[in-house]
Amino acid sequence: MSFRVYGGHIPWENRVVWTDFGRADSCTDIYWCELPDCVAMPATTNWACQDYPAIEGDWIVWLDYRNDKNPLGIGSANHDNIEILGYNISTGQEYQIGVFNEIPGSQLNIHNGKLYFVISAIPGIPVNESSSIFEIDLSQFL
Repeated sequence: MSFRVYGGHIPWENRVVWTDFGRADSCTDIYWCELPDCVAMPATTNWACQDYPAIEGDWIVWLDYRNDKNPLGIGSANHDNIEILGYNISTGQEYQIGVFNEIPGSQLNIHNGKLYFVISAIPGIPVNESSSIFEIDLSQFL
């Protein structure tokens, strides 16, 4: 088995999720697998960029740029519509979790079925100067 991974891989029990650049035409996608066999399966392969995945249980979440004015510019600071999307492994469905005008100041984390992340409380102000912690219960999407 081989695949090109952009960034790291995030494990949860026997599941692993990663940002994969090797299969996409122009940007990154989110893939996951179950160990020990690790047959790579897409959580999303939208044409725009996706990044910063997290996994717990049946939930995979990530930052998604498909509706942003700069959908292929992960490294750019010029964003107006970054979404957090989620994929539920059991249902096989993708869900829109939230929409923001900037990149969260922390990685996405899932704990006990709740998504946690930090975003600047004041648009345009760096997250280390003024920030808010968000908690979203993922069970509301099922």
